[in-house]
Amino acid sequence: MNAGFSSLAALKRELLMPADLSKTDQDASVKALGLGVASMFESLANRKFARATESVEFPADRCSVVVPRYPIEAVTLVEVRDSIATGWQAQAGLPDNYLPLSGIVQFFTPPGIWPASMKVTYTGGYWWDQGEVTPDAMPSGAIPLPEDLRAAWVMQCRWFWERRSITDRAKAGFGEDTALGFAVSQDDLLMPVRQVIATYRRIAQ
Repeated sequence: MNAGFSSLAALKRELLMPADLSKTDQDASVKALGLGVASMFESLANRKFARATESVEFPADRCSVVVPRYPIEAVTLVEVRDSIATGWQAQAGLPDNYLPLSGIVQFFTPPGIWPASMKVTYTGGYWWDQGEVTPDAMPSGAIPLPEDLRAAWVMQCRWFWERRSITDRAKAGFGEDTALGFAVSQDDLLMPVRQVIATYRRIAQ
């Protein structure tokens, strides 16, 4: 099960006490937090991190485009649509090149002229283990999620989870004003986390 940048079981081991790992009453909250933090990372980095095969559209009058999900494993199809009436037409021999680590797909000449559109079908992004009981096997050719990105995600999830716990304790009588003040005393994202995300930011064309 995908819980962000890992499985639900793995994220629970990062956030919960050992005695609570077998319980399921907090599963929905843990998963929502993990997915939310991962989505926040994607918004700040302007890219998608999870490995998938997808098609994305761009103006056809470009010699290069940056796909939203990389590293690129393969580009399987480039299509051009000159108009709605003509529809999508596969382009043999394209792309001319691509740069896997930067997500750039390149053409010696633009596949079309304005206002034509092109559609690039590719496989890209990082793979991470989503197995709950036994580890999933990484597909051949896939690139694992970098350790610094996963560590930043865990760090940020822990920070939010601890703030939530402090708030819960405050509501139970531990001086709510003091606890809530501590809970919001820092930025939503920790500085080391922001520094990691900055190194993965996508500059789209």
